Amino acid sequence: MKEHEERRHEILDAAQGLFYTQGYADTPVSAILEAVGVAKGTFYHYFKGKEDVLDQLVERSLAEVVPTAEEIADTPGRDPLNKLLGVFDLVSNWKMENRELLLEMVRVFYRDENVLLRTKGYRRARRYMAPVMGRIIAEGVESGVFNTPHPHHAANIIFRLSESMGDDMYELILRLGQDPKSADALLEHIEAFETAMERIIGAPEGSLHIVNRELLDYFASPPGRGEAAPD
Repeated sequence: MKEHEERRHEILDAAQGLFYTQGYADTPVSAILEAVGVAKGTFYHYFKGKEDVLDQLVERSLAEVVPTAEEIADTPGRDPLNKLLGVFDLVSNWKMENRELLLEMVRVFYRDENVLLRTKGYRRARRYMAPVMGRIIAEGVESGVFNTPHPHHAANIIFRLSESMGDDMYELILRLGQDPKSADALLEHIEAFETAMERIIGAPEGSLHIVNRELLDYFASPPGRGEAAPD
């Protein structure tokens, strides 16, 4: 089992490096095979295809974030609002550290033909992170920082709200480099989402911020990519 996992992670590492340097579309499966030195049959033993590689890279990254989020949620004496902001900061920092992967993920997941892949990603993020957020909100209710009768349901509602807004927001992200006005529209979407979150959990007005301007700047002027390469 250990050897199996080591090989899978070896392929994922190689694919991630290629996605960063060449772009997802410009990386055929053959390039991944060459980088790792494995046969085509070996690759398909671990992955259904290139989209499955990207899907598993996201899964692996989420698995790295969740333990730290749980540590934040379980920190004794830390204010619940500070904990919630700490989780947002954790996610923002992960996005900055993995911005190349995130950009490729956005480009791929928001194609019309990838609705199922996108839905699976949403469900995975909600499954991992909503319980952590729910614990923090529940603690905030007990301490009087938040005001909602159903903290765990509130956490799920917040994630579902982010999913429903995601299509519009990520479409604007992909347009940032061509249309500067998209930045203003994107910020309006984000501010509306922050306001909605505050009202859902009964947080003080203006207390929740999730915007990472450095990340938006990256999306506005990402590294150039060439034409798509075949699989």
